[in-house]
Amino acid sequence: MHETALMYDILRTLEASAEENNIEEITELKLVIGSLSSILPDALRFAFDSFKGSPPLAKDAVLEIEERKPEALCKSCGCSFTIEDPWKFFCPQCGGADIKIDGGEELYIEYYKGRERTVDSKEN
Repeated sequence: MHETALMYDILRTLEASAEENNIEEITELKLVIGSLSSILPDALRFAFDSFKGSPPLAKDAVLEIEERKPEALCKSCGCSFTIEDPWKFFCPQCGGADIKIDGGEELYIEYYKGRERTVDSKEN
């Protein structure tokens, strides 16, 4: 289950960003995941939940995941379309298989929100 390792890396990135931005705890996180990325959203949610309460995540932190489907362009007829089924890479207009795929493999942090560090928490 590589999602646990992915979430660990995401949290390390967030921890560094939170430190730079004076954020004590992250309360909300939105990730964007491409449907062709081989990342299982439920496994990523499970990993996220297992890290709650540990820095930088607040125990009540919320994860939102947006799954993005890849877009495609048929080189034969010029039709632009969304690939709904990752096993069917055919143009819905002409049935052609000569398509250019754009996206679908992404994984990135769209945004995060958190509680600012107070003066008292810096001293502790």
